[in-house]
Amino acid sequence: MACNNFSFQHGQKKHLYRKKLLTLYTAALNGDWRSAESIIKSDPTFLNSSITDDYKTALHIAAGAKQTAFVKKLVNLMQNQESDLDLQDENDNTAFCLAVIAGSVPVAKILMKKVPQLALIRGGKNSTPLFIAVIFGRHDMARLLYRETESHLKHLELEHLQHIFFTCIETDMFCKHAYLSPPLYIYL
Repeated sequence: MACNNFSFQHGQKKHLYRKKLLTLYTAALNGDWRSAESIIKSDPTFLNSSITDDYKTALHIAAGAKQTAFVKKLVNLMQNQESDLDLQDENDNTAFCLAVIAGSVPVAKILMKKVPQLALIRGGKNSTPLFIAVIFGRHDMARLLYRETESHLKHLELEHLQHIFFTCIETDMFCKHAYLSPPLYIYL
């Protein structure tokens, strides 16, 4: 009988845990800080734990959903911001990369203010955030990242620079924004 009781209690705990994960996921997606905060206060490990099968954290979800106020509050709660902000999901993307994909410049600025080197951490398929912005046609994000990483471009592999350059042309970024800063082709 004791074994059955343990199994029942274990099943209940598992159900409650999954319910918290789903609630936190939904809260991050919709910017519902009140719901997220109560879960995080009840168990602070939810602050930087993966909450999806592909290892996304609440920060990944909120950043990808352009939930600026939520991201700001979440980041301010993080004690070890550098290691929390560079957590990668199953596809090697940080929350910053998901903000880049979404084209959320305000979220990217919040994250870069806390950990400036996020703009240099490669995401999925070993792509720099600048390349990710370019390939997704995120003009404002690409402009921001170009300015933030310009001094590091000379350290990138020639092939990666060529991919950035030609993708800028393909996404009609190169001609529109060539006047903003020294042209990328000087590094090729």
